[in-house]
This record gives sequence, C-alpha cells and structure tokens, in this order.
Amino acid sequence: MPDERKGRPVQDKVQTADAKAAHARAAADARAAEARKEPIVIKKYANRRLYNTETSTYVTLDDLAAMVKGERDFVVFDAKTGDDLTHA
Repeated sequence: MPDERKGRPVQDKVQTADAKAAHARAAADARAAEARKEPIVIKKYANRRLYNTETSTYVTLDDLAAMVKGERDFVVFDAKTGDDLTHA
C-alpha cells in the first residue's frame, strides 16, 4: 500500500533503507581496508598493559596472537620512551 505522505510506496522506502545500509557497509569496509595499510600501533605501559590505539582498548597477548594469525600488521612501542619493542 502506498504511503501517501511522500507519494512513494512503502516498499520503495524499505529498498532505499537497504541501499543506504549497503552503502554504509561498503564505506566501512573501504575504511577498514584503508586502515589495514598501516600497522596498528600497540603501546606497552610500565604496568605491562598493552593498549591498541586503533580501537582504544587494552589488549592481551592472545589478542596479539589473533592479529598475527589474521595477518594483521602491528607495531609495539614503549609508551614512555617511544622505543620500538616489536622485535625485542
């Protein structure tokens, strides 16, 4: 049944919403692909906590292992000195 307020059938509105959602997903995927070009920066604090600057969350060694298995590049820096600890 048409929605007389806008002059378009309700089905068209649903398809438009689906198209907008698909576009948003595609844009998010493009941003994610762009982000994958640069390695994720992990900061290691003196209390041995690891902080993912991309997601703004603390991570565990298991999270880093999952990143390695997922072929996601990352670098680890000492938060205080800025030293690269990735291969240390």
